[in-house]
Amino acid sequence: MGRTVRSDLADPRLLPLRVALLVGVADAAVALATAGLSRPHVASLVVGVLWLAAWTVGGLRAPAVAALLRRRPWAAAALGVAGMGLAALDGGYPGNLATQPQWLVLVAAAALPWRVAVVTGIAVWTAKCGTFWLTDSGPAPIGHAGHPEARSAALLPLLLIPTGLVGRAAVRRLAEIAAEARAGVGGRASPLAAATASGPPRPAPAAAPEPPPPLTPAQREVVALLAAGRVPKEIAAERGTSLQTVRTQIKLAKRRTGARTLDELVRVAVERRDG
Repeated sequence: MGRTVRSDLADPRLLPLRVALLVGVADAAVALATAGLSRPHVASLVVGVLWLAAWTVGGLRAPAVAALLRRRPWAAAALGVAGMGLAALDGGYPGNLATQPQWLVLVAAAALPWRVAVVTGIAVWTAKCGTFWLTDSGPAPIGHAGHPEARSAALLPLLLIPTGLVGRAAVRRLAEIAAEARAGVGGRASPLAAATASGPPRPAPAAAPEPPPPLTPAQREVVALLAAGRVPKEIAAERGTSLQTVRTQIKLAKRRTGARTLDELVRVAVERRDG
């Protein structure tokens, strides 16, 4: 059990999603505190508590959230639109609840293909503009409140699309580099000093061949998908990464296993797992 938890925490696929959920937790806590101090409206406080609880549970159960999003890729868009409807209870802009559903765009960008993330951002942006219009708040011509920062607030769901996609790629790449570094250090044998040994010199025993370093989580997933019959282009779409990243993972996996072909790579990986 402990090993599974540590594996989930180190999985580079889940790190962008964890970061997005942590952003939701932080913003929900700030929004709830602000609502309680400035204008303690009952509906605002209740919905704020629900958002904080939802973000917190999601952060603690990121693997389950990722599995749910894979099965229901449009759930983030639907929840974001519904959440913007609840934001009308807080008066639109500058109500605190209007900031909560937009972080679902970041979640979609962190865990789903870019097309789904774009549609989610547009859907949440449309719902936010509709909420501003219904509550007569936000920037003109959406509303007439005249807040100078309202325009950026209305555009934020759209700005989160490229931010989330770039952030996902960066976080995954950094995690993979860190995993490569850890695997390299762990697989390197430390030298032993033989000069201090007493007695006459004896012939050194034949050194056992050094075991090859293990595959990283990302490499294991790519190889598993290859074994399932996927081609690199399909693997890139399923993992939400670029084709070049998948090819790099295959190249590194071949180097670690000594395989020369994809069939040999899959066979060696299966033998390692069975062994």
